[in-house]
Amino acid sequence: MKTRSLMTSLIAGSLVLGSSAAVFAGQKANCDRDSRQEQRAEKRLERMTEKLALTPDQQAAIKTLWQQQTKPERSAMSRNGLQGLDPNAEDYGRQVQRHIEQAQQQMAQHMQARADHKAALYDILTPEQEQKLEQMRDRSDRHKGKGYHDRGAE
Repeated sequence: MKTRSLMTSLIAGSLVLGSSAAVFAGQKANCDRDSRQEQRAEKRLERMTEKLALTPDQQAAIKTLWQQQTKPERSAMSRNGLQGLDPNAEDYGRQVQRHIEQAQQQMAQHMQARADHKAALYDILTPEQEQKLEQMRDRSDRHKGKGYHDRGAE
């Protein structure tokens, strides 16, 4: 009887410790992701400062702008997509339409947030810096998607 009680306690203890370790690992992964995002933002600001000759005031304003920017939340409906829907349900068409409308609304919100962010950034920059930034973006856009194998195709 004591052996059985001991075994039950050991199993219960290992389950608690195992789940605690899994939760801690998930939290650590989020911290690592946040740290990497901050490092990328710092590098990006350094490159912009170098290329656009940003003043310290502009650097601070851009950093504040980036910190205020938030990632859009995705609802459970959009995360699960159409997987949770039953094609045999009577209102299947209405459910699909609801998903479509929600996706359109989220896309519109995302595009508006990007437009607002760009406008705020351009409020910080001088006209010359804006022009230089556009040139940098044009060059970047031309190089996107051009891997090693695409070099001979031009």
